[in-house]
Amino acid sequence: MLRSLVTNRGGAHAPSIFLAPMANAGGVKLALAVAAAGGIASLPGAAMSTEDLRAGIRAVRAAGHEPIVNFFAHTVPVRRLEDDAKWLRFLRPTYEAVGLACDARVFTPSSQEGDEEGELAIKDFPHWFTQTAGRNPFDAASLQLVVEEQLSLVSFHFGLPRALPTTSSSPSLPAQTLADVRSTFWKSIAHFFWSSAISLRDENRISGDSDNTNGNKDHHLHRISVLSTATTPEECLHLYAAGVDGIILQGAEAGGHRGNFLDPLTPLNHLSTLELVKLSRGIIEEHFSHERLHTKTNAKSDDNTPALSRPLIIAAGGIATHSDVRAAIAAGADAVQVGTAFLNCEESSIPVLFRKRLVHGASIVGENVVDPTAVTTGFTGRPARGIANVVAALVPFVDQQQVSVEGEEGSSGAPPPPQVPPFPTAVDGWNPIRKIVEAQPQQHNQGVVDAVVDADAYTSMFCGTKVASSCFGVPRTAQSVVKMLRAEGV
Repeated sequence: MLRSLVTNRGGAHAPSIFLAPMANAGGVKLALAVAAAGGIASLPGAAMSTEDLRAGIRAVRAAGHEPIVNFFAHTVPVRRLEDDAKWLRFLRPTYEAVGLACDARVFTPSSQEGDEEGELAIKDFPHWFTQTAGRNPFDAASLQLVVEEQLSLVSFHFGLPRALPTTSSSPSLPAQTLADVRSTFWKSIAHFFWSSAISLRDENRISGDSDNTNGNKDHHLHRISVLSTATTPEECLHLYAAGVDGIILQGAEAGGHRGNFLDPLTPLNHLSTLELVKLSRGIIEEHFSHERLHTKTNAKSDDNTPALSRPLIIAAGGIATHSDVRAAIAAGADAVQVGTAFLNCEESSIPVLFRKRLVHGASIVGENVVDPTAVTTGFTGRPARGIANVVAALVPFVDQQQVSVEGEEGSSGAPPPPQVPPFPTAVDGWNPIRKIVEAQPQQHNQGVVDAVVDADAYTSMFCGTKVASSCFGVPRTAQSVVKMLRAEGV
């Protein structure tokens, strides 16, 4: 499905344009607009409820397109009040600055410095603090959606699911349906679930009946193409070994959350998209050639096994013009994934404050600023790139591997990073602040630019390094962006 989609929606002179899922900006409206313009639609499953996602899938299909449905493959952390307490104490000066009372017990622990927290309960926290679920992980409800909607294209961020979702919190799947899924979708990443050596490329060479333990034919099965993100050549090789159909190579320029999964926090990958594509393509070609030779050598004369297929390489990060697209393809990519260039489209779902920041961006940061972004773990607990604001300044990304090597402080004298709660719970610390700051009325005699900067000081505005050149100014249509990227009529 994936390879045919790329072939049908692209070509040598107009490579396929994948819409990045973008949890803060994507959605059904943008997906439909990009698909109608000739791009490949994506839906952000991590930011949508199961029923909203189901409706979105059906809406895109009703328009004659097949969407890629993206899921986050993170492990939901065990929520510890001690982690929240340390985070709130770090943010206390900001709480007090916006007028939030900090007289709850959590701000004045009875234990000595360095000791374990005393027994904490939620009643010890201020009334304005609320624990939320954050971004949705790939879980039993997601699995059921994949089955029921017979998805053909599924992508993952933060690696691949590491455990078979249980059905304890959702209706159980019929035994036959679950068996069907296991013999198609799950086998493609089986060693993550059952420590099996079978990969998707092996599955392509296994007949439906060979694994059908109940004796039924495989006419109920549907073929699912699986993609996932890699930020380093090592992660790319890991995904290749898992047998995915497509590898999204996320360079340092990309906006939003880094897709790191072998090492979620450190070190930060500084490889540009083009460097990552060149290195990873070489590694894949080397291993693919070896695998193909091994298969050919061991094949029987009457073997009708289908030929192996190399996973597609999709370049992501720093792609904002047709020249960027051409450079990515020349570096070895089969297609490109674009997110930032679509942020200021009329069809995107970015918050009002983010839209204002993009419209007035040049006036805020200056005409000559090329890259107004920064990477921080402060918003969610994982590294993410976005427009630099107060949060990025308070919690600058520090390579914790470097800190551990050099001691308490890095060579630059920077302090060690604050204890940010595990992803995605850190956002709960900012929510009370944002609620107040974003709602503040414009001050008397305050200009529009100053008002925007003050209001979005704590707002996550995830975007890539080329946001200034591709998004600042008047909003445009998704169709115009796709045409520009493919150099149609320009």
